Amino acid sequence: MLDTQEILKTLNRPVAVFGSGVSGRSVGRLLNHLGVSAEYFDQLGSMGASRSFEDFHATRHELVIYSPGFSQGHPWLQKARQHGLICLGEMDFASIFWKGRIVAITGTNGKTSLTKFLTEALRLNGQDAFAVGNIGMPLSQLIPDLNSDKAIALCEVSSFQSESMNHFVPDTLLWTNMSADHLDRHDSMEGYFKAKYRLVERLCSPRLIVGSSVSETSEKLGYSLPNHTIILDEKDSSNLGNIEDTLFSKWPQRENYNLARNFWEISGFNTNVLEQAARRFSLPRHRLQRVAEWNGISFWNDSKATNFGATLAALKRFGHKVHWIGGGHSKGGEIGSFANEILPYLEGAYLIGETSTSLQNLLSDSGTFVESYAGLQNALLAAYMRADSPSVILFSPGFSSFDQFSNYEDRGNKFINAVTELRQQNSLLSA
Repeated sequence: MLDTQEILKTLNRPVAVFGSGVSGRSVGRLLNHLGVSAEYFDQLGSMGASRSFEDFHATRHELVIYSPGFSQGHPWLQKARQHGLICLGEMDFASIFWKGRIVAITGTNGKTSLTKFLTEALRLNGQDAFAVGNIGMPLSQLIPDLNSDKAIALCEVSSFQSESMNHFVPDTLLWTNMSADHLDRHDSMEGYFKAKYRLVERLCSPRLIVGSSVSETSEKLGYSLPNHTIILDEKDSSNLGNIEDTLFSKWPQRENYNLARNFWEISGFNTNVLEQAARRFSLPRHRLQRVAEWNGISFWNDSKATNFGATLAALKRFGHKVHWIGGGHSKGGEIGSFANEILPYLEGAYLIGETSTSLQNLLSDSGTFVESYAGLQNALLAAYMRADSPSVILFSPGFSSFDQFSNYEDRGNKFINAVTELRQQNSLLSA
């Protein structure tokens, strides 16, 4: 690993920035703050970026900063390394210049909600806290204006960001849970776990809190968690305090609160403040939220559920069978095992997207109603027509959105719009 001084020496020449989206432009702003010029490379040619990275480009640079979407095997990164260039991810590079504390938050599910909640709680407690990373605002965006040794950066870290970390040094790591995800990029469950385990290796103090599924996966794969690790039992809620009137009173958010509570206690903060924050907190959009209810039928939007674990957690939340709308673009994983796990919770399955045929074949002999539909609106209408009062219609896809939608937010918004249109049509027919 190169030390910081060697990285700083490369800033005498223009820096190549791979990706010209939010992450890339934030890096550019940081470089400008440091008095360094940036040259952008993006296959879409966005905002004047070069569409390719050739040999002659490599000779002009010593350092490449890349966005999380660039896999380690990307041809541009391979070419840069062949020419001897140093290649760092955006968060890894930005952390070199951050003066404050870093609390890293990772996991398969729940990390965005936990990051937002802890940020709000810390601010209520009087700290300068900022939610950055995979949550939407890059760490590099903070540094020109908000860099302080008293500040806390709560970094939501995806496996895409953690897999190549060499300079990022958190003083605390909260690892929510572990289940199959992003196997199309990491090839195997071990590859996915190893990418996240890199954060354990980078931890600079004995402040590691993990969910029980992380410990179980670690043991199964032959990895060792440090002796100081706090391992939380997801079934143990005896020490959570007064949260009965909050969204954290039920699964899966109870797991997030358990992590937050343990972090709060080892930090020596007043738990009354945390409970106050819990009563104020509301979830980000598209995360298991009831969007409408009429005639005894409630409609739930969980578009953020892009993997098997998230959908299974959503199904378990209700305590009874539901009408489930799911499917999308596969990110790898054992779809057969997923079908077997969700079956006990299904009143009916209304399938969309690329995986609809595979899921229908796996579920068709179960005795449960299963059908595939061309689009989300058709699936919603079919679920509504079959639902008796009281019923739950749950949209929790379990797969990526990129087969039919631009992202999970677009997918969630379209579900909400479809529910609104259905309600209007129902009102007209009932008038």
